[in-house]
Parts: sequence; C-alpha cells; structure tokens
Amino acid sequence: MTVDGVLNVHQIFAEYVGTKLLLDVHVNVDGSKTLNEVHGIETQIEHLITASPDIERIYVHAEPPEYSWSRELLPLWSTLTAILIFQNIM
Repeated sequence: MTVDGVLNVHQIFAEYVGTKLLLDVHVNVDGSKTLNEVHGIETQIEHLITASPDIERIYVHAEPPEYSWSRELLPLWSTLTAILIFQNIM
C-alpha cells in the first residue's frame, strides 16, 4: 500500500513503550502542496500505520524534498524495525 504524495521517508525513530512501538517518521512531500493537503497525507500515514496492533502511536513530520537529515548512531534494531514497517507507505 502506498500513500500518494509521499516522495521519500528520510528519517525514522522507533522505540518500545511497554510491548508496543512509538514511531517518529519524517517524510518528504512536494513543497508546493497546501497545508491541508500535507495534513491529509500525514493523516493517511497515521491511519495506515496505527492499524497495526503493534503500534501505540506515530508522529509524522512532513518536509520539502530538499530537506533530509539522518543520525548515524540510531540503534540498529529500531532502524530495521521501522524500515520494515514503513516500506509499505511509499
């Protein structure tokens, strides 16, 4: 499944809260989209991902295509878990 308007997922944080995951994901979207359009994209991602019983909460941040940031020291398990979950939104 994809979410229209998502150009890239460039940053993912995942951590366990009890037995469930809390996710923080940063996506790139077209910078010319309106605030309402971007909010709609974020809402679609939230609904898609929180449909999983393993997800407690997700925070979605939308940024223009030229914005990308990564942190080299993320724990490997968090990165791999989140990538497996988010590979379905693009």
